[in-house]
Amino acid sequence: MAPAKASSTKKADPKLGLQRLPRL
Repeated sequence: MAPAKASSTKKADPKLGLQRLPRL
């Protein structure tokens, strides 16, 4: 579930995905 949400967010919001990657 975690990887699925990250993929969806990265595709829908590339800016959010970048911020979420370093945070994790």
